[in-house]
Amino acid sequence: MLSMKLRQVLCMECSCCKQNMFEEPVMGSASHVEMMIFGVKKYAVCPLCLQEVGKENQTNGYKVKWHKKVLKIMEEREEKIKKVLEEVVQKFEKFSGYVTREAEPVSGSAQKELMEWQKDIKEVCKRAKQILYE
Repeated sequence: MLSMKLRQVLCMECSCCKQNMFEEPVMGSASHVEMMIFGVKKYAVCPLCLQEVGKENQTNGYKVKWHKKVLKIMEEREEKIKKVLEEVVQKFEKFSGYVTREAEPVSGSAQKELMEWQKDIKEVCKRAKQILYE
């Protein structure tokens, strides 16, 4: 005997591609975002919910929303990169007074500050890499 059962599933609808979202999207895959931005998977993956979008769901409205979301992702990344670069510039400016010619000796306190500066720059570079490749 064949029978049917109804069950209720709670999910959200993506505001971009209008597909049901059963799980919270996992954001931060740099390679995934880069593929969207550089056109390898243009329109094939929703930039909001990260689900595949079939040709039948790739309406003009979806494409407009896709472009807006990808542009927003790019702007957010650019803003993060600008902040890190500003921090690097500030660090360089702070210690620019210690840049000396090879013939000039560097005092003990200046040497200590230069070493601290190198640690700071390494930390900033580490954070920049995390932002770029998150």
